Amino acid sequence: MKYWLLYPHSLTQKGARYLEAVRELIVNAIVHRDYSIRSPIYIRIYDNKIVIENPGGLPPGITVDELKKPHRSVLRNPKIANVLYNLGYIEKWGDLKLFSSSIKL
Repeated sequence: MKYWLLYPHSLTQKGARYLEAVRELIVNAIVHRDYSIRSPIYIRIYDNKIVIENPGGLPPGITVDELKKPHRSVLRNPKIANVLYNLGYIEKWGDLKLFSSSIKL
């Protein structure tokens, strides 16, 4: 699964929201990765974007189009998700609130 986040034109105007988006995408990469695949999560920083890539694809029955609208959460790693939820890194299940035209899958 690959997450792309394009840099905003002005980090001073959108800095906090942008950092929140990066944090959320990293949390999603950790929670939804396929740990049976022996490969790390990659975070690549370019001049105009950040690419976060984790091993594994979408769970069966979920499409990219479904991710762009309210959908059921399919937890590949429920124990990790529960820990991150209890620590406050996940606000609610199945909610990628920062999905916008600046985030591409």
